[in-house]
Amino acid sequence: MNFSGIVRVNKCGMCVLMGLFLLLLVYMIDVKSFISPITNSHETRKISLKKLLVAGIQAAEKGGIQVKKVRSQPDLVVESKGKTQEGANNPVTDADKKSNCAMYLGLKHTFPKLMV
Repeated sequence: MNFSGIVRVNKCGMCVLMGLFLLLLVYMIDVKSFISPITNSHETRKISLKKLLVAGIQAAEKGGIQVKKVRSQPDLVVESKGKTQEGANNPVTDADKKSNCAMYLGLKHTFPKLMV
């Protein structure tokens, strides 16, 4: 054993070591950026069930109004979304689309961060 000898550093080994260190550094920075929004989003996701129920009822009423408007028209436009697994036709009307849009926008207006 020669402890007083010269230590030789392999260039390839040092490059690999530095690369691993940089990857670890980038990973740690990336993990911190993903963790902080998650903890903050749980606090902002809390909503009152009473407000959600009221908004849901109002959205249903707005959707019903849209259905009544379309049903009062002489022509009812019916399209097909395709066939179900059983082979039955799956129709969709303008009333469906307009009521869905009214309900979605009503809920998004009341709760912008709510996943609908």
